[in-house]
Amino acid sequence: MSPLRFAVYGTLRPGFPNARLWDTVPGVSSEPCVIPGVRLQVDSVPFARVDLASQAVGDLITVPGEAASEVLERLDWLEGHPFLYVRVPWPCTTASGTVVCWLYLDATLEEFGRPVPGGDYANVRKTRTAVGGPRPEREGGAYAHNHQ
Repeated sequence: MSPLRFAVYGTLRPGFPNARLWDTVPGVSSEPCVIPGVRLQVDSVPFARVDLASQAVGDLITVPGEAASEVLERLDWLEGHPFLYVRVPWPCTTASGTVVCWLYLDATLEEFGRPVPGGDYANVRKTRTAVGGPRPEREGGAYAHNHQ
């Protein structure tokens, strides 16, 4: 199987609490990236919306092929795909060039939240550690958890 590449811009970034869904996989790598054409906003969690005049700061994560399906399942669970967030192919730019990878965009049509300064979630949440939160082994995923 091919490696899994996805861009992260919020709590899945390295050092943030939900990175645990991918950062213990042997051979995984990350590199800083810019995600063009999206605007980051935050309510209780960060989310990205299409805005061709904006860009976000994030990280490109590459997971070896043998772990790709398991990690993708964990990410879809966390993001409540396809109900809360939709996973779409999207370009991101690293120091090595531009690649197309998976990106989770907000699936709601409601306007809410506030803009993330500079498109970098680290400007909103300086502390990158937290206790609790979703665990990959729990059933139901974000959608079921948030809509009970």
